[in-house]
Amino acid sequence: MRFLFAGRIIWDKGFKQFIDAAQIIKKKYPLCQFDVVGFVDPNNPNAVPYDYILKQQQNKIIKFHGETNDIRSFLNRAHCLVFPSLYREGISRILMEAASMETPIITTDNVGCKELVDHNQTGFIVRKNNPEDLVNAMVNFINMDYNDRLKMGKLARQKIIEEFDSKKTNSIYLKKIDQILSFDNKLKT
Repeated sequence: MRFLFAGRIIWDKGFKQFIDAAQIIKKKYPLCQFDVVGFVDPNNPNAVPYDYILKQQQNKIIKFHGETNDIRSFLNRAHCLVFPSLYREGISRILMEAASMETPIITTDNVGCKELVDHNQTGFIVRKNNPEDLVNAMVNFINMDYNDRLKMGKLARQKIIEEFDSKKTNSIYLKKIDQILSFDNKLKT
């Protein structure tokens, strides 16, 4: 089983929670892999120190792949994206990318994350900063039937197409802008 964490490597993205869960799961499922893709911004006060990442790799908890301009190959190899974010994301791009590639997701009940996952259908939603919830969701995913995991991924892609297609969302934005401009023009007259 291969889990992937992808994004800026900062504490607020739930990196520590990912590491803690990986340590627990590796004890029971030593063949599980935990890949990390992303960049470390040393100027960000919330950045995970590079030494910490390397230590986790040396301890064989994770495999750190560094930055990439093309996440697709990593999502293709992953069985599940784990994104235990601790703060409001807006709409998380990595979750949209994963779902669009039929990769099931485990994420938190945070705004910007929970909207992209239908719990128990396209992935799992866990309480933020709750290691037990995260580990349980990951173990549940490991123990799922192969065909159920495939179905979860297909449903994730379907959700993205139906609810987050760029043409649909752009149309909504343009309508809102028109409404605001129309309202503004009425106020001026």
